Amino acid sequence: FPTRRSSDLKMLSTSSVNVNRKFRRTLILFPGSLGDLVCALPALESLSRMGAEKITIAARGEALELCSLFSFVEGTISLEGRLFSQLFLNPRQISKETREFFLSFSAVFSWFAHNQGQVTENLLSLSLRQLRAFPFFIGQEECHAVSYYLRCVNEETLRCPSLRLSKETLQGEELFLRQHQWEEFSHMLILHPGSGGRKKRWEAEGFRKVAQWWKKKRDGKTLILLGPAEEKEFTEWRAVGEVVVNLSLSQVSALLGRAALYLGNDSGVSH
Repeated sequence: FPTRRSSDLKMLSTSSVNVNRKFRRTLILFPGSLGDLVCALPALESLSRMGAEKITIAARGEALELCSLFSFVEGTISLEGRLFSQLFLNPRQISKETREFFLSFSAVFSWFAHNQGQVTENLLSLSLRQLRAFPFFIGQEECHAVSYYLRCVNEETLRCPSLRLSKETLQGEELFLRQHQWEEFSHMLILHPGSGGRKKRWEAEGFRKVAQWWKKKRDGKTLILLGPAEEKEFTEWRAVGEVVVNLSLSQVSALLGRAALYLGNDSGVSH
């Protein structure tokens, strides 16, 4: 994507409606990973406070799972489905189903395929009431990703992302903790030694030494979170602490909320 200054962040819109106007139904297209979505969370929350109602978020993978935990989100949908792949087609090839889907929303906010002219044109034609489209953040501006996404929605106050989980989710987390007898541990160290890329990972010996220090200084429990990419390392990490594999994001949040200390690499869980 071309580098853009904040003053050049122009919002594409089919009308001049201000962002503060009430939107009956709002669709958000966000193509990023789990960590990217966490960075965009303050901006998405701002949209809700500004009047966006009945928010549906289209995302991928673990980011899609995380969206379902947001209290201000009414629905989620996979960005990898046919409805969104049709945005790359000639307008005459777009199905009636796709047209009706987009027309059911009062406003669309998109960070999806902004560099693809055909996608932007189709979004403009399909979102007859309100479209605001932005480049996805890949470091094209000298600012933090959280700040960038906030500026996209005309919000200047920098805020730390914070997950506010629903009452039902919290109750499910408490049950999960009790089932594993983890709710009693006030001195729990959580290690997440994995990451999306091998180069982002700290040496395993570093994690081992921190776990040894934790047990000696605090007499604390060490829990190691492993994702799908680290399943084969299960036996290796059992010597360091109790290992849990492939938890849902809701279960991970339950553990993180109880941890006295967390150590991880550059990953979605760390974000």
